[in-house]
Amino acid sequence: MRPKKKISQSDIAKALGISNVSVSNALAGRKGVSQDLTQKVWQKAEKMGYDTGEDASDCQSGLFFVVSRSGLGADTEERFQKILRDQKVRVKCLACGELLDPAGGWGGSLAGCLGVLADGPLSAQELLALKEKSGGPVVGLGFFDSRVPIDYVMDDGFHGAQSVVQYLRSQKYETILYVMPEEAGQSAGYAAAWVDRLLGCRSELYLETLHRGATMHEAQPFDIEESRTALTFREACGYLENRRTGVRKQESGQRARTVFFCGDMRTARALLRELKDRQIRVPEDIAVAGYAVGEDCALQAGREQITAYTDSEKNLLDLCCAVLRHRRRCPEAEGNLHLAAGDITEGSTA
Repeated sequence: MRPKKKISQSDIAKALGISNVSVSNALAGRKGVSQDLTQKVWQKAEKMGYDTGEDASDCQSGLFFVVSRSGLGADTEERFQKILRDQKVRVKCLACGELLDPAGGWGGSLAGCLGVLADGPLSAQELLALKEKSGGPVVGLGFFDSRVPIDYVMDDGFHGAQSVVQYLRSQKYETILYVMPEEAGQSAGYAAAWVDRLLGCRSELYLETLHRGATMHEAQPFDIEESRTALTFREACGYLENRRTGVRKQESGQRARTVFFCGDMRTARALLRELKDRQIRVPEDIAVAGYAVGEDCALQAGREQITAYTDSEKNLLDLCCAVLRHRRRCPEAEGNLHLAAGDITEGSTA
């Protein structure tokens, strides 16, 4: 059997009836080629099996732009570069205004690159402007806006929170208190992710009561000890102050095991510090679990590792790359919400 022929730029040019120079410029993202022709070249190249990644070191074909409202900085750019090394993708981090403002630091067309990754919440107006400016795919990372029909990549907060509750129940924790992230009320763009985690937690607690034989009327989506379904950080600290001497005792003398399930790792770390300051033992008296996206569960100080549902940054970015490549092949399709699944990381805090 003959080896499969390696596709060249000349083959693409012949198939489209255009010059080799036009194909080279389109794949490299250079000026002088219309966005429509660039899109046709990319689609034909991918359909014919052209290896666009081999030129990633010296052309824009292996590049995508990560855009945030204020810019992510060199550290984030370098970290993304390392994570996506096996994807043969180069990363350039920019503030949103640099792409939308013609007088900004970058004024070229985005048509020749893989696409734009919007990291963090941008307004509907900013997303629509990015989509128009790029002439190519735009993917939102970590947030969702139903008003703008682009692709979004998020962690699976609902099912992840359900998994945490199931794990905590398997560890015999009777009282599970959900603690909202400290920034939950400050950023509307991230609200959907935090609400998903809360709803996942409430849903699993609600289903538990049904499984125990309760009626729909009797089933409650919150812990039987608390009248609130979720606590703010300040309320959680007040709860600790009221129970400074330890945990609630049942008549039998056995401890009712209590755990705080925190909507993010920053809140989980802060609660651990509060517990230590109050000399409350973890996890013997009160335990802590968290929800981590793209970060290490281990504490920066001490030997504890927080039990958490984790979704690695690599999983999220790999999925973003796959979505961007698919969108270049199928630009006419509607945008979708893509969920990256994670897993439980066990630690000494729960």
